[in-house]
Amino acid sequence: MDVSTMNKDELFDFALKQFGVTIDKRRRLEELQAQVAKYQTIGARTKPKVMPGERVPAFVRNIRTGVVWPWNPLYKGNPDLEVIEWEPENAEPEGH
Repeated sequence: MDVSTMNKDELFDFALKQFGVTIDKRRRLEELQAQVAKYQTIGARTKPKVMPGERVPAFVRNIRTGVVWPWNPLYKGNPDLEVIEWEPENAEPEGH
């Protein structure tokens, strides 16, 4: 897909869906296009390996605001978040 024709919102959605990363919309459009193009050349990021038997969260909720969003390993240990849905145990991690 040609990133040079996308606007910031399209780039944000594309990067999140294709590579699992969020980009900073406050940056200039040209910078964002270059960043997403770089992701395309190096491929999708690999997720950390999961130990056998380790449960992987699918969705978390902020206990103060109630906002729900997909799990990101950066959230690990955040006391304001609770896991509301887990990945199936027999599911293979993405990117492998």
